[in-house]
Amino acid sequence: MKGTDTLGPGEHGTATPGLGAVVGEGEGGPLSLDLIEHGPHALVAGTTGAGKSDFLRGWFASLAEAHPPERLRFVLFDFKGGSTFGPFARLPHTECVVTDLDAEASERVLEALAVEVKRREAWLASHGAPDLASASRLPGAPAHLIVAIDEFRVLAEEVPHVLQRLVRIATVGRSLGIHLVLSTQRPQGVISPDIRANVSLVVALRLASDHESSDVLGSTLASTIDPSLPGSAYVRLGGGSPTLVRFTAADGAGAGADDELLGPRLSDTLHLPPGPAASGSFEDRLAAAGRGRSRPARPLVPAPLPLAPIRLRVADPGTGLLLGLRQHAGGPPSALRWDPDARTGLALIAGMPSELGPVGAAMIAEALADRELARRSIILDGLDAHRGLGHGHAPLAVATAADPAWADEVLAAAEASASDPHPLLLWVLGLGAWLGDGAGAAGMRREARLLALCQRPGVVPILAGTRELAGSRWLLPCPTRIYLPRGAGEESTALWPRLTPTAAVPGRGALLGPGLPERGAPVQLVVADMAAGTPREDRAALWQPPPAAVPAGSLTAPAVARVSVSGEPTAWRPRGRAALVLGGPGSGRSSGARLLCEAWGEPWAQWVPGSAAPEPHLWALVDDADAWPRDPAYELAERVRSGGRVIATALASTRLHLTLPWFGDLDPLLDLVLLGPRSAAEAESCGWRVPVDSSAPPGRCWLVPQGRTEPIRAQLAAHR
Repeated sequence: MKGTDTLGPGEHGTATPGLGAVVGEGEGGPLSLDLIEHGPHALVAGTTGAGKSDFLRGWFASLAEAHPPERLRFVLFDFKGGSTFGPFARLPHTECVVTDLDAEASERVLEALAVEVKRREAWLASHGAPDLASASRLPGAPAHLIVAIDEFRVLAEEVPHVLQRLVRIATVGRSLGIHLVLSTQRPQGVISPDIRANVSLVVALRLASDHESSDVLGSTLASTIDPSLPGSAYVRLGGGSPTLVRFTAADGAGAGADDELLGPRLSDTLHLPPGPAASGSFEDRLAAAGRGRSRPARPLVPAPLPLAPIRLRVADPGTGLLLGLRQHAGGPPSALRWDPDARTGLALIAGMPSELGPVGAAMIAEALADRELARRSIILDGLDAHRGLGHGHAPLAVATAADPAWADEVLAAAEASASDPHPLLLWVLGLGAWLGDGAGAAGMRREARLLALCQRPGVVPILAGTRELAGSRWLLPCPTRIYLPRGAGEESTALWPRLTPTAAVPGRGALLGPGLPERGAPVQLVVADMAAGTPREDRAALWQPPPAAVPAGSLTAPAVARVSVSGEPTAWRPRGRAALVLGGPGSGRSSGARLLCEAWGEPWAQWVPGSAAPEPHLWALVDDADAWPRDPAYELAERVRSGGRVIATALASTRLHLTLPWFGDLDPLLDLVLLGPRSAAEAESCGWRVPVDSSAPPGRCWLVPQGRTEPIRAQLAAHR
């Protein structure tokens, strides 16, 4: 500690080999502390109201006055919500001010410091210099860097994994020109022995007890300071004796701070030019310290991710889908892209379902902007996210949870197409909507089919879900995962890995995957404005469910219907000499039976109870066969069993073996047409595993065309 002339406000000190600054008055006059001569690191301790924050502000203001930004930089952690270091955000010396209100920024800055340590080590090695002091006059020499933390206990308790990084800085800081200034009320149990071993400068303001004073200072003197004299402290250099010092008050330190903190993070103010000084000598000093000085061209701390990107566009010609931005340790954010042709799946796991829709819609919109990717995209949308996409190329197929029958058909068609050279992109948004819980046997089959499809080599799954996705077998084909924690509670995240902190911003998350940090890298995904797009009609997809109606006369015999997926016309007739058309009330079974008779181009005749049976070579059209009286029903059964031609209709039910004695003589797959089905009972009438479609229009049916082995859905043409 040495005497020196006090610098007046607005006067820039001349840079010297040391890093000294006037901090107050001692017995010999104005006093200066020098982090190079007395450090390299400092510990500032004092109980509440002792003046720690005021001391730090005064000390750092003096340093800024005495040394230009090219020689001195600040990284300031303010764990008092910004009340200590907020005004320093406009100084050109200041890299950033991070508060306890921004855990993401804390992590980003600590990562940047780790990168800076390696950069400085490489620079010294390349110049053959043992330390920064001996190389400070070389071109490109790094500035001295002060990393100040107020209140250190908060950082140690809330982000405990950073302590090892600080130990590393404390160990190599002297040679690299990096200086820690740790401020806390009670160092015991917080400042590790490894850090204490490298702290030579101790400033002890009033402490609450003899024990705390002895722990910090090696003496009980700090506990005897008069509480009515804030700013009084004992300073110990190395193993020397404590010396009483009266620090200069940083008058008006808090005034005007609220006017400067213009963003959700204090570091946002770094993007603003220096403004006019606020009232008070402290703000005058800071304004003078920055006047005529510019911020260094190369920042030590990278820019943060944006806070609210609704429509993010990145000028990056890279390949793959643009998902958003990724934060890098020690570097600015860059475009985050995912390459579907790498054939590895992608999973989005959110704490709240509302987080998935805007993100999923933006990803699909990006895929549909590419014609080739669009033609390979199958979208199972349980969130209705695709309806706000606006313009783009047609996907291969779109299915929603409201039409499980169509979803089953899409999955079946995807199984047949998954062997193509280019993989299918299977988008499953809102995974929970597609799981079988509570959906009966059909839902369980759909879930098993979907899981198997996600694991096929020719399919790349993109899955979005909440708790049902975290920690489940669905993640196996998705090594790249993005967790979106905004709004999530402990119950939602119980199965999540420990993640890097992220801001509570829509689309903000942590990216995990091969080659990435264990706790993930912060990312900002593109978020679609769901209200801004033009709703996309499902008919734009290349695969389509059956039309709601097929006009009479629009098909050429023997075609009777248009099938699902391709929309192609199809013919149908029974394998044997009898056919049965099943359906519920209003399903169109009577007109459907007549359509079939006419399409076959063979003679037929209506047969009603009490009338003579048609000639054996004619098709006998029998309506409501399950309601015939006993004797005519017996005669009908004999005709079927003797090989006579019959096409009959009946109500779909599980009692057909009782109401139609000849039902067992039919092929249960090839001789039936099932309309609807609109209820579970109708779906189970013939043993087929087809989903219920409660809103099926008349003529919507399931049948097995010639050459097929499973039922497909179709729409019968309207009868003339």
